[in-house]
Amino acid sequence: ALLGSARQAERLREAAQAVERAQEQLRSGHPARAELAAVDLSDALAALGRLTGEVTTEDVLGKIFASFCIGK
Repeated sequence: ALLGSARQAERLREAAQAVERAQEQLRSGHPARAELAAVDLSDALAALGRLTGEVTTEDVLGKIFASFCIGK
């Protein structure tokens, strides 16, 4: 009820799921899982950034085009 749209609720859900995945990775106690947890936390931050408008579609497209050679 506090969120203004289904899109906002979905972003919050994505962030919560990513945090839960990070917690599971860390609970395993395996040192290599810490890196996977960091990726999950990065996903959570990205979802929250999309929720707050700090990460825009242009940011995402810029990252894609910086990483891949498309259309050549």
